[in-house]
Amino acid sequence: MTLSAYLVKAIYSKGVHSMNFMEIVEQARLHTRIWWVENREVAEHAERNFEMFTGFSFLEHRDEVLNGYADHYAEKAFASAHLTDEFVLLLEGIRFKEEDKKLLQDLLQSKTLLCMTSHFGGVDFLPACLSQNGLPTSVFLRFKSPIARETAFKQMENLQQWFDLKLLDADASLAREMYKMAKKPRILVTVADSFKNWRRGEKERHEIHFLGHRFGLDNTPTKLAALMEAPVFFMILHRIKPGDYEITLESVEPDENGYSYPVFCKWQELVLGNPAQWYAWEELHWTWTLDPCSPDSEVSPEATL
Repeated sequence: MTLSAYLVKAIYSKGVHSMNFMEIVEQARLHTRIWWVENREVAEHAERNFEMFTGFSFLEHRDEVLNGYADHYAEKAFASAHLTDEFVLLLEGIRFKEEDKKLLQDLLQSKTLLCMTSHFGGVDFLPACLSQNGLPTSVFLRFKSPIARETAFKQMENLQQWFDLKLLDADASLAREMYKMAKKPRILVTVADSFKNWRRGEKERHEIHFLGHRFGLDNTPTKLAALMEAPVFFMILHRIKPGDYEITLESVEPDENGYSYPVFCKWQELVLGNPAQWYAWEELHWTWTLDPCSPDSEVSPEATL
């Protein structure tokens, strides 16, 4: 059983609807550690990836990393089960610079905006937080399974009772969905680090180098920006600690190939600066390939997400 499925089962079995946010966090942290001990093959894979990418000792950062995983799933459970005053108060407490908020509000007067984010920090609170601040928001996702799709749409239906939010399915007609958005400007939020979900074939990817390793990267950010004719931003909801969050916003300028590599560079800087808040270490899969950009080495690992 995956960590996410295990935590959902464990948290809901404890009565998630009757727990406050910090009680959910405590349960998620406890059961994350239980899962980590019982699923050593996957856990060790994540630990090796953490050390290979960051250069840090996993043991020295173990508690931070496990808390990062646990806090994410606690936030997901809370967002789906607690559409209450407590949830609204939490959103109202998220720090969002007035100049960044005004920039987005002004741009939304005439155009749709593309905001790339990451499986990082309090990402599950980000769409509702934007809507809470008067910014109509759509979330654009590709799902791994029919069950994941059904669950996401049910959660969004609950959130729509309180917030101006929409969920767009990437497996539907991309051009049609983008045309709908262009008629009524909104912020389109999607994740920049689910490349294996986006990738449709080798022709749609190119290679970059990360910490001396070859990395397969697709062109989804460039394609979305072109379809929408939209300004591109990199937006993150940083978790200072559970219940304490801050939004950061950066404009992204394209290079000669578009937006994919500039977005990736911002993601790389984010993860290396805050590795415990990125919770997809077990998703990286490595193979050994020749690396023509590293003549001193015969081989280097290729990472795919």
